[in-house]
Amino acid sequence: ASRAASGSGPGSETARCLYAMNSSAVRTRFGLIGWALTRANWPLAPLCLAYVLGPIIEESARQVGHLGYGLLLERPIFWIFMVMSGLSIWFTRRMWAKTRE
Repeated sequence: ASRAASGSGPGSETARCLYAMNSSAVRTRFGLIGWALTRANWPLAPLCLAYVLGPIIEESARQVGHLGYGLLLERPIFWIFMVMSGLSIWFTRRMWAKTRE
């Protein structure tokens, strides 16, 4: 029992091997995605922010959903952020259109 508890049993070697293969496959996939995005001249900073903040925003949206989405529509800060988001998208598209001309 002490051998299995210490992690030196035959099953632990298989688990380490599977973990090593899985982590190298994940690294390879992310490397290929990063290379493709670099070749396509995609900015990586927004993608990193989305990767980090996405789960937090999703959880918050789920919490608001339980309270009711009408609650958001009554708050002025919600509308301020919506307008700022829309303007940000509009200005970004406008800048990209000017640089492509």
